[in-house]
Amino acid sequence: MERWKPYYGSTLMMKLWGNGKRQLSRLLSTTPPPTTPATPLPPSSSSPSNELQITMDIVRKQDYEHFLCSLLLPFSARRSAMALRAFNVEVSRSAVSPVNFRPEENGLARMRLTWWRSIIDDIFAGRKIESPIGRELAVAVKKHNLTKGFLLKSIDARQSPRSYNSLIDVEQGADETFSIMNMLILEAMGSKSVECDHAASHLGRSEGLIALIRSIPILRHKRICLVPSTTLAKFEITQQAIIESTDPAKLKDVIHEIASSAHVHTLHCEKIVKTLPKDVRSAFLPLTPAKLFLERLKKYDFDLENPRTLQRSPLLPVHLYLSLVLRKF
Repeated sequence: MERWKPYYGSTLMMKLWGNGKRQLSRLLSTTPPPTTPATPLPPSSSSPSNELQITMDIVRKQDYEHFLCSLLLPFSARRSAMALRAFNVEVSRSAVSPVNFRPEENGLARMRLTWWRSIIDDIFAGRKIESPIGRELAVAVKKHNLTKGFLLKSIDARQSPRSYNSLIDVEQGADETFSIMNMLILEAMGSKSVECDHAASHLGRSEGLIALIRSIPILRHKRICLVPSTTLAKFEITQQAIIESTDPAKLKDVIHEIASSAHVHTLHCEKIVKTLPKDVRSAFLPLTPAKLFLERLKKYDFDLENPRTLQRSPLLPVHLYLSLVLRKF
């Protein structure tokens, strides 16, 4: 097994300037909340400041890593990024269920996704928006001229249950979800270029593969396994064995295979980011938690049964701030 290059060198200097200490203090005080059921959105009469708080709370509770990354974006893009991330959370929660899991709910899921499509149509038609998140998204669209096709593609990607034949299928699915969101964040930062989109695609594919790994223990109690069939065949392990964790050694091989593909994409993304203008590099801050997760997988021998493997680093805010300051993603 080829040894991965450690994410950080032996020595690091924290460069603080301007309001850097205050920015880091805000990040450190932003602790992840306990997992709680989704709560209904408040009435549409909420003020703009309340709507911003609603989007921030949703992202903080449901997508903490991207919440921290969004806090470190340039001020001009921060509010729009929060709106985009909140929109992504909502359509993800509305996604059609995986194969063989509560098919009776799929009709309701498609109705919610259709509702979100109507909100996007209303935004671009200049009609009144009833959803607080929709109004925040409308502000972002108007301010940055966001691509309607990207927003609709993010919705359409959730219309059908996910099942994968190969890791390439997983990556293509990630392109339609994670990568699209990365491209929208770049648009909010005023960047529309082939190089940026290429880097965003690699980052999104890495995030999608990591999400697949994280989903394995979560979906076990639902008796679902989304690991591609060709990967299962390669290591001669069945979905049943993964769900019941009856063959730990082969499961580690499967995790290593997926993680290795994610690692390759992080390396490609990192290489491209180094060539991009400095003012857009903060859009690729999600590289930091992705690489930290892969390093932790390696440290604990790709063992998902070890509770420390999936634990988020309590120093993630510090790592993100160092990445931003040192431009080392």
